Amino acid sequence: MHLQNLGQSRGRVISRSPYPILTRLPDETLFSWVSRLDAFWGLPSTNLTCLVLFGHFAQAICHAFPDHLARFAMQVGVDGSPTSLFTETTLLSFYRPFLSRGALESAERDLLLGWGKSLAKRLGWLAYHKWIHHPLKACPDCIEEDHRQTGWSYWHQVHQWPGVWVCPKHGVPLHVLEPCNADTHELVLPLAYISHLRPVALPEQLLEPSRALAHFISGVVHERFVIQPEVLLALYYQQAASHGWINDAGQMQWVDAASSYIAHCHHLTAIPERHFLPETIQSSGRVLYQVFRDEGLALHPLRHLLVMYWLWGDVSAFWRDYCHCSRMPQGLVHAAKFDPPVIPKELPLQRELEALYAAVQGNLADMAEILGISLLQLRKQFRLHGIPMSASVAVEPSEWTLLLGSGLDKGMSSLELSKLLKLPRTQICAAIHRDRALLTRWQDGRRNLQVEKARKHFASLDISSCFEAKPLPLLLDQKLCWFLIRQDRAWLLGHLQRRVRVWAQFTTPGVGLSEADVSLCAQMLLYSIRSRLFPAFKFVNSRGAFCRHIPGFSSLGRRLCHFPLSQSLLASLTAPTEA
Repeated sequence: MHLQNLGQSRGRVISRSPYPILTRLPDETLFSWVSRLDAFWGLPSTNLTCLVLFGHFAQAICHAFPDHLARFAMQVGVDGSPTSLFTETTLLSFYRPFLSRGALESAERDLLLGWGKSLAKRLGWLAYHKWIHHPLKACPDCIEEDHRQTGWSYWHQVHQWPGVWVCPKHGVPLHVLEPCNADTHELVLPLAYISHLRPVALPEQLLEPSRALAHFISGVVHERFVIQPEVLLALYYQQAASHGWINDAGQMQWVDAASSYIAHCHHLTAIPERHFLPETIQSSGRVLYQVFRDEGLALHPLRHLLVMYWLWGDVSAFWRDYCHCSRMPQGLVHAAKFDPPVIPKELPLQRELEALYAAVQGNLADMAEILGISLLQLRKQFRLHGIPMSASVAVEPSEWTLLLGSGLDKGMSSLELSKLLKLPRTQICAAIHRDRALLTRWQDGRRNLQVEKARKHFASLDISSCFEAKPLPLLLDQKLCWFLIRQDRAWLLGHLQRRVRVWAQFTTPGVGLSEADVSLCAQMLLYSIRSRLFPAFKFVNSRGAFCRHIPGFSSLGRRLCHFPLSQSLLASLTAPTEA
């Protein structure tokens, strides 16, 4: 009876479960709702709470995308379809405006059946293949206000959205529950863990732009509209044209737009999602190019929201333009994309095109500018006319080819070549693998670089312990040493012969050494090092092992009295095993 009275004093109780169910508070997340039920019921452990609500034991749940919600919907007694409730109480509400109907139904099915963690990974992976953590965030003013009005402190849905780091209601920086990079949390409430909340470091001069961004994001997501990709892309080009970033020929001036976008993003560098913000004009142009051509809205929603905030700034202005454009006929919507006009004139003959291609040294962008058409149209014309430019036109050596050849000879990696040539790695690797000569040149360069590295490493080591049956030097890189044994055995034997001569000055001073004696010592030393590199093979430094693995040792071994240095080295290497 006391439990029911307590529940009625703090909210209406729904009696559709063995335990009383509190109603969900305004803008409350499902994780917060479950945490309040756990505190309200007072069960011995959170495992029992999760067993009642989700049908399985769980000490911690994914607060962004809690799953196994089919059992939860039955326990709380949701009327009708429970999917609308789950899209409002989980982070799926942030992704919903940018998801198609099929993708949204698939995400809801994942939450119902227990695949919330995979859904979080799949949706977060859209941000340039970077894993995005969704920390628990709370506003200190909202905590006090909620506790005063409802008797509970709870997690607000609007605070959990990516890009929101300032409370849209109070305008103060949010506090993050530590550890902030955890994907799952125990059932907690903000006020109970107030000492574990850490404020987000936002400078005073960047607080207002972050607050305006939070208002814009909440204004877009709260409308619950499913944004149509063709309308959004048309609006992008309309705004770009209004700012003068599209010329009279209908071509986008990416450099001007990228400069404006990166200048705008400098005011948002305080938000933790810094990898969404471009750092250079080139990266800014690349981001805009991808966003303006994202016909399926496959990019992360925060990328679109940042571009929308840059182009409009006011969420009401965006929705006004969007509603106006969505009511337009479909033909006008597609016409608003400002596609480059089709040039009716005929292209020059193939012979003239080949001469022009050779004159610009294979630069299609320069060629398109000379012809007065876009690069996309030029490539389409090549495909339509069947002109295999890359195969039929001989390009003169240029600075690009010289740099590529120099990089291949030096054994540069694909990432280093990409930085040197300022081209994508995939394009460079494809060009190298198409030409067998370039591929062989690259393989030789990589091998020579590895050989040089292995030689320097081995020459810098103190291998005095290798002349006795002792462990190898700790600094010896087994991978590099084995590479030398297989790829550069001649150099390794020569280096060991020099080491043997130095060692002989201390062991047998004044004794004349023959080349055969030094060579035999180097081969014995090489076998000893190789056998100790891989102790799993159980190679033994015994006289019989040397006879089996060193060519000619069996015949020379009968006359070891004529090889004093080899006899001394053999005794030193086999003393522990033959004693």
